[in-house]
Amino acid sequence: MIRDFLDDLRRLAGLHETRPAIIDGHDAAVMTWGEMDRRSDHAAAYLAGLGLGAGERLVLQVPNSVDCFLLFLGCMKLGAEFAPLPPQASLREVKSWTALVRPRVAVLADSAVPAVAEALREAGVATASIRLAKSLAWLPAAEKPARPTRSGRLLLKTSGTTGEPKAMVFDIDRLWSSGSAFLRHHDFLDADARFLNNLPMSYLGGLFNLGLIPLAAGGCFVAAQPFSGTSFLSFWQDVERLDINVLWMVPTIARGLLAIANRTRHPQVERRRNAIRAAFLGTAPIDLATKEAFEATFNIPLVENFALSETTFFTSETLGSRFRREQGSVGEALPYVEMRFGERPDPDAEPAEIEVKSPYLFLGYLGGDGAINLPLTEDGFLRTGDLGHLNAKGSLVIDGRTRDIIKKGGHFVPLREIEILAEQHPEVREAVAVPIPHDFYGEDFCLAVHLREGHSAEALPALNRWLHDNLVNYKWPQHIVIRDTFPRTASGKVRKKELADEILRTERLV
Repeated sequence: MIRDFLDDLRRLAGLHETRPAIIDGHDAAVMTWGEMDRRSDHAAAYLAGLGLGAGERLVLQVPNSVDCFLLFLGCMKLGAEFAPLPPQASLREVKSWTALVRPRVAVLADSAVPAVAEALREAGVATASIRLAKSLAWLPAAEKPARPTRSGRLLLKTSGTTGEPKAMVFDIDRLWSSGSAFLRHHDFLDADARFLNNLPMSYLGGLFNLGLIPLAAGGCFVAAQPFSGTSFLSFWQDVERLDINVLWMVPTIARGLLAIANRTRHPQVERRRNAIRAAFLGTAPIDLATKEAFEATFNIPLVENFALSETTFFTSETLGSRFRREQGSVGEALPYVEMRFGERPDPDAEPAEIEVKSPYLFLGYLGGDGAINLPLTEDGFLRTGDLGHLNAKGSLVIDGRTRDIIKKGGHFVPLREIEILAEQHPEVREAVAVPIPHDFYGEDFCLAVHLREGHSAEALPALNRWLHDNLVNYKWPQHIVIRDTFPRTASGKVRKKELADEILRTERLV
């Protein structure tokens, strides 16, 4: 069930040599399959020239672009390990990631903050800067690289529930195979599929969902800037201009497009919408009413799926099965996945934790000691931290989460990481981050702080600025409130649900 990524890539490049593979979202310039294969060979030569070899790690801080994806492919062709960071990562996050993954080489966009390059060089990392341009002038002319002796790997940042930095480690062959298996479940995906890649390439959404999966179909994707609040008004015009026929959405995008639906209608857009085969929907469940409203408004089928980064997809609706959905349902288990429901965290509650076994699991978490740990049960299941059950129609229904993590606009935000950082501020004695509902993001969080003696509400603006300086923007708290005490259990653990309810009841959160 595990395919060879590099062999498949060469085969597909030969089969589709003159067909589009990657399209630049700015000017719609097309890179064919043959060109992508050759240019990624050159990217491998560029990285080898910087000193990167098989098994060594590359840190990349480059925004969504053709250049970014070519560097990813070049890294895989060397059998090296790709460890990207979002362009907006703070200096603190860059330093902690560098200390964890210990890269050999770093490549930055020329727009990167100078202090980032300086910190990488001080850590002994060979660091280079590239200018993003249509000419791809940073690429050298080079022969095809030798076949690597090992598969490439992908490392993505996570903090989990502990707040301590970890990296999820993925084998490229296993990841590619997961995408190929997912395609077999959806017969509307073929070599004519054209995806809009508007999710960050520093995460699985941009690299896997909207990069590898379109290529595994023999199709293509448009390398666009990640979706933001300014993207809504031009969204459908971009879909029309770039001839997109498959979309991938997070709930935030679907809600936002619905909110401004009447402002984005004109004949061209309506024709383009009719050409959309489907829109995948993932990263977090969305309420049934919103799904139905989206399909009715835009005449585009929504196909919801559910996954963890660690597992990739383990459920998905199909074009036919989506009519059997109910509130909270996210589709049936994929044919290659085993799913069961383990212990109930609360004996008085009905939901149980979802456990998954799949041939396409990640390799494990890289810890600070350099070891990779894969936390499976004795019989090979991964505990997901999500609660759920199967309904009478065989679809998974999500009931909640055991992990102290929220999904904000498609991004995971580990609340413990925020608490640990806030408690490092000299004016904060204790910090507690609690989830709160949000009309746009679906979910956000409020940070409650107990200040040290002698400090008052006047300290909050400085704390907020400090958090902004040390966190990527999607981890910024929506609100910060002061509390002298927190509700606790008999053992001293903060009752977060009780605290969240009290904050929603007493605070003006607008």
